[in-house]
Amino acid sequence: MDGGRLRLALRHDDAGRVIRAELRSHRPVTVCRVLVGKPVDKAVALVPLLFALCGRAQGAAAQAAVAAARGEGDMPDRARWAVLAEAVQEWLYPPLMGWSALSGMSETALMVQIRESTRAVMQDPDPINCEMLAAAVDALVSVDSDGQLVGPVASLWQRLLDLPFHEAPTRLLPVFSAADLLAAWPDQAEFCALPHWHGQAVEVGPLADYQHEPVVQEALHARGHGPLARFAARLCALRQAVLVLQGQAPLPLVSAVRCGDGCGLAVVQAARGPLAHWVMIGDDGLVADWQILAPTEWNFHPASPWVAALAGLSLPEAGQVAHWQAATLDPCVPCDVVPVAAKLKAAL
Repeated sequence: MDGGRLRLALRHDDAGRVIRAELRSHRPVTVCRVLVGKPVDKAVALVPLLFALCGRAQGAAAQAAVAAARGEGDMPDRARWAVLAEAVQEWLYPPLMGWSALSGMSETALMVQIRESTRAVMQDPDPINCEMLAAAVDALVSVDSDGQLVGPVASLWQRLLDLPFHEAPTRLLPVFSAADLLAAWPDQAEFCALPHWHGQAVEVGPLADYQHEPVVQEALHARGHGPLARFAARLCALRQAVLVLQGQAPLPLVSAVRCGDGCGLAVVQAARGPLAHWVMIGDDGLVADWQILAPTEWNFHPASPWVAALAGLSLPEAGQVAHWQAATLDPCVPCDVVPVAAKLKAAL
């Protein structure tokens, strides 16, 4: 199914300076309407097939929301292992491969091994598969005897460090529970399209979750709320995943809450940030309503500070900053950056 696109228009004057930036989402946030009227279990099975990315997280959120609506218990650990393995893959491949057009990276044998190991853990999270994935990820994000990154990770770090400094302070919203989200959820349909945290646009995902880690703090001080800090946060997320895979840290929780009779809300910590499903089951056992709130809607809110901060930049500089900001925020759909000449009316 077509996931839509994002469009960032850079409106500029005749001198080529950006007057304002306008972000528009053409994502079908109501795609889950196809689930309405279906038997609940069939709808749950259909959810992962609707999304090209993060299918495991989508499926887990659907299962957890329905279980909460029915008053049932927690989901099996197997599903949570699959979400973790999927996140490892998503934390690695957009930076090291998806940003290749910007960074010049190419796939290595170790990265191929990680891709194969994540698939193995998704299928069977036995100790051997988990240890193999942990060893491969640890090797990729490890440091040398001087505490320096090595290999493709080090190359990308240096490339991001060399980018021009451009600060766009953003409110960072770390991990929250389903109960927290329910309290901030005023109207389902509107909120899913333009989510806010008590009236403010926020950034979610690894940077928000690991903002207090020393390496992330160092990156924030060096290059602000941008590509370097987000990459540093992904490295922290990967190192935490290694601990989980080695049995030294617990699996990330899937939070769910019953909102009323036949109604449930679940939050899963997906690769790009919190993914929420809200489900209403009718008395006939069919889906009466289903809403999904994805990380992309949080991070690509039209009022996001990183969008407003593009104003005043030259068109080439704004274009470079916008491409890197969009790439490192990692939307689940393409984001087109388009220069648009502003049509200024002559004064009468």
